[in-house]
Amino acid sequence: TPAGVWVGASVHEVGQVVAAGGLISPEALDVAVVAKLGRVVLLAPLIAVVGALEARRAARLSGQAGDGGTSRRSGFARNRGSAPLVPWFVIGFVVSVLLRTLTEGSVPGTFFEWGSAVASFLLTMAMFAMGAAVDLRRLARGGGRALALGAVAAVVSALVSLLGVLVLVR
Repeated sequence: TPAGVWVGASVHEVGQVVAAGGLISPEALDVAVVAKLGRVVLLAPLIAVVGALEARRAARLSGQAGDGGTSRRSGFARNRGSAPLVPWFVIGFVVSVLLRTLTEGSVPGTFFEWGSAVASFLLTMAMFAMGAAVDLRRLARGGGRALALGAVAAVVSALVSLLGVLVLVR
């Protein structure tokens, strides 16, 4: 459904996509989740391209000649002392998707239920840790600009994805 595509393309968090898509209809939920996961999977090549371009730009600006610090051993470019070209969480996500796809039907469903429970627990702990690290005084002093930027980014994302749905989805 077009509504499912829009939800999957514009909502930022997978859990929120599930909630929003489920409010529309079961069909919209299925489409929204597929659209969101497709968007997440496409982050890996996008991050690699942006990382390679940034590594090349940084090497050029620092006057370094050569390959921008590409490690022949790992195949992942990095600036010395900086993050890897493709973040490990993206690699982990792609590997997880591949493992789940390749083991579908050959691994008991309880294994995936257990894995889902562990993932939910770890996500809850990560969200708690991020929230606990928020300095409320600092947020009150400088948070207005950050909130405004987030609001503008959310509106632009929603409008661009809506335009894409209106043009591409029938």
